[in-house]
Amino acid sequence: MKRIGNLGTSAYVENKDKFGNIAPFLNMLFYGNPGTGKSLVAKEIARKSGLDYAMMTGGHVAALGSQAITKIHEIFDWSKKSKRGLVLFIDDVDTFLCE
Repeated sequence: MKRIGNLGTSAYVENKDKFGNIAPFLNMLFYGNPGTGKSLVAKEIARKSGLDYAMMTGGHVAALGSQAITKIHEIFDWSKKSKRGLVLFIDDVDTFLCE
């Protein structure tokens, strides 16, 4: 967890005024077996970085059917409006990306 803390307290945190609403990390992919701490790491990065955190699961998205795109757009709109930035963690993304 110490390494995660170092990620979250990067130069970004020290220079938030300079960077504005730009996250210190973009497009990270966590891959691994269930129960290996991927969700925990994402949440901790958000906490240490001072960013908002949102989690959605593939099961929830798949169940939305035709409304899924609208809901995903709402989350991205929220991230654009967030003054702190947003870590969006999508768990089980293969549930709705694969046939």
